[in-house]
Amino acid sequence: MAGQNTGRVVKTFVGDGNRTGGGAVENAYRIIVDFAHGPLDTLRPDAAVTSSVSKDSNSDDAEIIEHFVEYVEADKNWRLSILVRTGTGDNPVFRGQLLLDEKPLTEVWTYSLSEAVRIGKTGS
Repeated sequence: MAGQNTGRVVKTFVGDGNRTGGGAVENAYRIIVDFAHGPLDTLRPDAAVTSSVSKDSNSDDAEIIEHFVEYVEADKNWRLSILVRTGTGDNPVFRGQLLLDEKPLTEVWTYSLSEAVRIGKTGS
């Protein structure tokens, strides 16, 4: 969306999807993506913002378990929370975007959940 006024990704976090606060799904990952700026800055906190989340076609057995959007008052940003299983692929790729009335509000976030990231999951 070059040249368009859209919300942008400001932070991405990846954690264990089988921990308190992350979910209760074995072998899953909780991905948090914070968006801000552009049209997001003018929305009310109770706006009906939704998410569109997908996986790369090469990530056939990867699974998107859930996703939802919430406004984070303390940070004044919008948070996309995604719970996924990676499947057997080496580097499954996930994408997400925030929408209002089915129209894009943000750039498309793209993330490869590489083996290095997945190994680091158990280290903290």
